[in-house]
Amino acid sequence: MNKLVCITGLPGSGKSTASDFFVKKGYQFLRFGQITLDEVKKGGLEPTEENERPIREKIRKKYGMGAFAILNLPKFKKLLRRGNVLGDGFYSFEDYKVLKKEFGRRNNCYGRLYDC
Repeated sequence: MNKLVCITGLPGSGKSTASDFFVKKGYQFLRFGQITLDEVKKGGLEPTEENERPIREKIRKKYGMGAFAILNLPKFKKLLRRGNVLGDGFYSFEDYKVLKKEFGRRNNCYGRLYDC
């Protein structure tokens, strides 16, 4: 069964370095925040914090604090059918809970998501 590993951390904490490690090991890469960047680009805006924040807030208002996991579920499922997946950038504990509910019992895993 293919694995889903997700990374979170503060700026400068090594997320990109960790992501590079997993990608070199053959993991497919999915950035949680790509949804925001796609909306920014769709609006013809520059990808800046000032432009991204209102979009993130609008998405969360519509879907809740687990919005980025909810909206990425179809992508995660598609990628997992092809191999292991690295999710970069949890935005909230609710994102974790959404993914845990969907994927957390794979291989009889009831503990941490990254063990599944």
